[in-house]
Amino acid sequence: MTGYTYPDKNDVMTSQLIGEVSRNDYWGKSERLVLERAEEFIRKSAQAEGSGCKAEGVVVGSALDLGCGQGRLLPWLAALASEVTGAEPDPERMKAAAVLAEGLKTAAGQPVSVLCGDVSEAEKHIAPESLDLALSSHVIQHIPMAVTGDMFMRLGRLMKKGGILVMTATISPGAEDAYTLESMKDGVRSSERSDRAGFEAAADMPGVLPVAFYTQNTVKGFMEPAGFDLADVWGYHFDVPGRFADVSDDRAFNEAGDLSFARDVMYIFVRR
Repeated sequence: MTGYTYPDKNDVMTSQLIGEVSRNDYWGKSERLVLERAEEFIRKSAQAEGSGCKAEGVVVGSALDLGCGQGRLLPWLAALASEVTGAEPDPERMKAAAVLAEGLKTAAGQPVSVLCGDVSEAEKHIAPESLDLALSSHVIQHIPMAVTGDMFMRLGRLMKKGGILVMTATISPGAEDAYTLESMKDGVRSSERSDRAGFEAAADMPGVLPVAFYTQNTVKGFMEPAGFDLADVWGYHFDVPGRFADVSDDRAFNEAGDLSFARDVMYIFVRR
């Protein structure tokens, strides 16, 4: 994806959405719970494999944040890995991530690097079968399905056997995929229902943010051909009818296996 511009400049649409559906920092707390769960999985996996060869404080060797945006989650990766690379195709957002990365060091004391580009750019800098950990945060819901499939095929070739992919995305509330097109109208976020054709076409519409809400089966359909097996699922950012959610809802709905009110979901995949 060359010459890409993320349609939600400065995350204005996302900020308005959060303000509409969240109170008392629930949005942030819900995500922190997800990251804690992912970190626990990563640490347990590293312990099971044996980490005696790693420096003190290092959980995994190399990590990639694919579609890192402005670098918001680079510090989370840097606290776990000895080497961290971010890749972002939007030049403006990449520059913001690079500025943030200047003040970061990895768990091994190494600088964090940021590339301008997508997975094809990452392939130029990362050796095949060398990645221990990858993160893809809210990327797949905004890009065409063919691009998503190709992205994970390429990522699969970069990852070690047993490597871990943490992926977050929007999730369909029903049995079928759903789509919306979001934009700003007179300073207010607008969200219109669409279909797959409209979603795919919106990739070339300036100022329009396409959003796909995929079912778990659709997501697994992307991942299985690329060599990834699903290891964990956790819903978050719940929209509870009649009231604002809190993190106790996250725990209760996930324990019950009910993700019907979740807007977002974390998948953990392992490269087989």
